[in-house]
Amino acid sequence: MVTALAPARDDWTAQPLAVLARWHAERAPDAVAFLNQEQHPCTYASLLTDAEALAVGLWDLGLRPGDVISFQLPNWMEAVLVDLAAGLL
Repeated sequence: MVTALAPARDDWTAQPLAVLARWHAERAPDAVAFLNQEQHPCTYASLLTDAEALAVGLWDLGLRPGDVISFQLPNWMEAVLVDLAAGLL
């Protein structure tokens, strides 16, 4: 039996995470996206800037859209950055 963890929302969008991060960074760059492991706020602008820099590094390593990227990190900021960077390729 599947149990819903959250109520259904009718404002759901099927946009990729990287698209949503860019949307938020453009509209509210200084808004807090999340708190990092030390409980310091990370803004959408800084998150997107760091993810774009990592995406460039992944591109320079030869990764391209459609390539598989596998990583194992704790639920920390670095995991969010890798996920966003992969979506930005």
